Amino acid sequence: MTDYKSTTSLPDDQGKALLGELCSMYSATFTDENGKKLRSGSLAERGAVAALQKAIIDAALRFDRHEEFTAWLGRNGYDFIDAYDPLRREREISNELYSLKHTVEWLTRRVDDHADFIQTYVKEKLACHRGA
Repeated sequence: MTDYKSTTSLPDDQGKALLGELCSMYSATFTDENGKKLRSGSLAERGAVAALQKAIIDAALRFDRHEEFTAWLGRNGYDFIDAYDPLRREREISNELYSLKHTVEWLTRRVDDHADFIQTYVKEKLACHRGA
């Protein structure tokens, strides 16, 4: 790892070792210890993914903020490991739900506005027909 990018949260030797460990665990999600490709959805693959996710959470706890950990992975070209971060997925789902909530609220207001307009329009037309 010749172009390692430092972090203030870890000494360089620990950072390099951590990246090596995470990369090794990432590789284990695809192949077994003999280099044989793991079958998608197999118990071995699920176990390797779970171990990687636990290692990611443990590694992130060594940083002051989770975002620093994610940025550090990216600076070192290991953002593919971040894809397995269960906390990132949770944040993405939370952000999508928040966005969806606001979209539904906006649509509800628009429907209410149109319903008020339609109701007023119908009342005016009925009043015109009754008066004629």
